[in-house]
Amino acid sequence: LAAGHSYERPTAHLDAAERQVLALLSSPLSVDQIAGELGSPIAEMQARLRMIYRKLGVSSRRNAVTAAFERGLLR
Repeated sequence: LAAGHSYERPTAHLDAAERQVLALLSSPLSVDQIAGELGSPIAEMQARLRMIYRKLGVSSRRNAVTAAFERGLLR
């Protein structure tokens, strides 16, 4: 990085539904099971996960959960 510049992670502004999905991601449930738990179609759940990953600046479930704990979004 250039002098005087710092790397900033994307700020996560997750709504209540996204936080609920994120909490379920930290459980051993599969994505299919999470969709069933929330009564959402799989395609909708996959789209929601992509949005959450984008907001957190990550590309995987594991990284999303780690980032959520680091940022205080999960406890």
